[in-house]
Amino acid sequence: MLHIREQKILDPRLTAVQARHELEAVRGVTVSELTVRRRFEEAGLGSFVPAKAPRLEVKNIRKGERYIQTNFETTVAYGGGSIMNWAGICLGARTDLLVIDRESLTADRYIREVLEENVVPFAPYIGDDFVFMQDNARPHTARVTQAYLNDMNITVMDWPARSPDMDPIEHVWDLLKRKVKSRIPAPANVGELRISVVEEFWRLSQETIDNIILCMPRRVETLIRAR
Repeated sequence: MLHIREQKILDPRLTAVQARHELEAVRGVTVSELTVRRRFEEAGLGSFVPAKAPRLEVKNIRKGERYIQTNFETTVAYGGGSIMNWAGICLGARTDLLVIDRESLTADRYIREVLEENVVPFAPYIGDDFVFMQDNARPHTARVTQAYLNDMNITVMDWPARSPDMDPIEHVWDLLKRKVKSRIPAPANVGELRISVVEEFWRLSQETIDNIILCMPRRVETLIRAR
């Protein structure tokens, strides 16, 4: 549990559920949410509500943990902007991380910027068994998108409605988001955010990504039992 305690110190907003998922992904260890919460309490790492404050500047730093950058939730995150990311993962490999400008992501843009540039060139690496997984966002399910994938002989997995958390990439995004939030100093604007996201994406080990994918059968079984 030492790894998770270190992550909790770096990111005090880390919840027991997130910590349990990270243990499964990084170490392949399955523990209960209650066990993780107990270990946090034993180490004096309880939950808290982050203080609201403007971005911390060097001239404002005072001695004491409450003023550490990771303990603040800035009132204007990353200079008031945000970014949209796309990446593909599989056992043993990943695509580049694509940072998409925050315009409306239409089906045409999705085909041009994601499928043409990333998915189609990546498919031969997997071979004849390549199956493309994506959720049911409108650009993904548009007729023009489906027609393009069919023309490219890309097999697409049927995806159930209202099941975004079952997509392995969502767990990668969650892990990546926490890695970026724990950076000191935190990104101050959209430009720094783009750099930070790309750097942290490539710092994720392939083993971590593989473990997230390998956990999916067990997570699907758990979801089926719960329903």
